[in-house]
Amino acid sequence: QDERALQIQTATTRRVDGHWETGLIWKTDDVQMPNSKAAAMHRLQLMERKMDKDPEFAAAYAKKIHDYLKAGYARKITKEEANLTTPRTWYLPHFGVINPNKPGKMRFVFDAAAKSRGVCLNDFLLPGPDLLTSLPGSLLKFRQRKIGISGDIAEFFHRVRIRPEDQHAQRFLWRGMDRRRDPDVLVMCVSTFGATCSPFTSQAVKNLNAKEFESEFPDAANAIVHRHYMDDYLDSVDEVEDATRLILDVVEVHRRGDFHIGKFVSNSEAALRNIPQDLRGEGSCVGLDDKMSPERILGLIWNLNDDSLGFNLKFHRVKAEIVTGAKNPTKRDVLRVVMSVFDPLG
Repeated sequence: QDERALQIQTATTRRVDGHWETGLIWKTDDVQMPNSKAAAMHRLQLMERKMDKDPEFAAAYAKKIHDYLKAGYARKITKEEANLTTPRTWYLPHFGVINPNKPGKMRFVFDAAAKSRGVCLNDFLLPGPDLLTSLPGSLLKFRQRKIGISGDIAEFFHRVRIRPEDQHAQRFLWRGMDRRRDPDVLVMCVSTFGATCSPFTSQAVKNLNAKEFESEFPDAANAIVHRHYMDDYLDSVDEVEDATRLILDVVEVHRRGDFHIGKFVSNSEAALRNIPQDLRGEGSCVGLDDKMSPERILGLIWNLNDDSLGFNLKFHRVKAEIVTGAKNPTKRDVLRVVMSVFDPLG
């Protein structure tokens, strides 16, 4: 299966007008998918009920789809185009997730695991080889040297476009706030958060782009291939000049593949001051008390001032009666809190 995934990825990936295009990783060549439009319509109606009850959520949801259309991540197709179906046509249900640690920011998810007539889109796709570096390895390399640096690729999956012949496996329905009309049919033109092959294809394209510029930017290309954990870049160097050069070179190599990396943070204030303001993370600037704000690194908290990694337990919700001692915690209450702490070391 991994060999097939690599063959499809190699055969379908190409550079087009400054960005990368690839194909979905199909399990077989003779895909026969059932009609999934009715199931997607049912899920849309459920989401519309939620939006009707929560205007703030509805506004954020509508804005997300508007932004997708504006960025070219999605496009509305004509009724004539929608009436043309193939054995690889699929309608994806969608929903929005708001991270309590990132208020006001919605993650838009396409439910490729949603069943229609007993199967889902992910049943027809291969995950591909695991290209992730190990979490313990990432953390060790990240604080191996004096100066730690971290950055983040914006909308990582969406920076890789899906070839036109596979886009109709990523159809979805939307009609805004007007419940009286039939929904429009849209297609996602890029890799989606939810498809089982997206992590592999996005990382493979990222690495392929880096290797194209290996002779010009050897250190940056090596960092992009070996110092990324999905969309997070974690690295360490000994000198301020090396940190500055590496950051700017990594940014340039990514830019040439239409990947946008930013939100850089470091325990070295000097290294951050050497890069443009728009590349720095929000908490990376020194405040009035000459201290930098803690940053989230692979689910941990990185305190930039004393260069320590730890857990922030303020994010975890414990029932008030347990906090006050009015009620003894059950085993389930304890496990809920313990398991909510993400530990990269296992």
